[in-house]
Amino acid sequence: MKFLKGFTIAMAITLSVVAAAMLLLVLAVRISPAADNNAIKTEAAANAAEQSGGKANNETADTGANEAKGDTPSEDSQGAAKTTASPPEEDSETRAGSNEEGANASVAESYEPAAVDSAGLIGEPTTFNYSVNSADGVKLTWIAQNLTGKTINYYTVKISTFNPVGDPSYDQLTGESSFSVKYVGPVEPDDELLVFDLFTYQGALETIRIDEIVLQYNDGSEVTVNYGYQTSDDSGL
Repeated sequence: MKFLKGFTIAMAITLSVVAAAMLLLVLAVRISPAADNNAIKTEAAANAAEQSGGKANNETADTGANEAKGDTPSEDSQGAAKTTASPPEEDSETRAGSNEEGANASVAESYEPAAVDSAGLIGEPTTFNYSVNSADGVKLTWIAQNLTGKTINYYTVKISTFNPVGDPSYDQLTGESSFSVKYVGPVEPDDELLVFDLFTYQGALETIRIDEIVLQYNDGSEVTVNYGYQTSDDSGL
């Protein structure tokens, strides 16, 4: 009987302990999410405050740096920028004068003297033109009178070529813009000197100028004539 009574008391105590433990567990489960939520909210608020403070500090620092560098434009500087943005208008009379000069240059004669200093030794051209074939081969035709009063055994004609804007034009094979063609006489006084020669290959050639003519007489003497005539006539043979 005493054993049964003691067992009953022990069971009652055990059940009480188990019930108390379960109650504590339930309370812990209920309290823990609330505590976690509070902690999360607290941490989020702290992060937000830190970010806001960082942005404010960065803006303050950027503003101070810009002011130190002088990057903030003043109203005067903005007005100056607006004032200088538009380029000055070109005077209409100046434009008209430039256009007229270009037109006059484009309608120049087919050949004309340029610093001619032939000293009466070579006459002005009676024929002076060129032709361009399908392969860009340029053939020059030039005829002028021998006014030296001497027989010419050899003569060398020195030539320069130019493109439509007046810059040197270059041979497609050699890259040269200056050329020499040599002929054998004799050319008697008052007879004609002749150049009829395919001397270059060019696609951009516009003007041919004869710079110099080197004359070798039958007496062994030699003279260089500064000639200077040029042509843009491409109607040659």
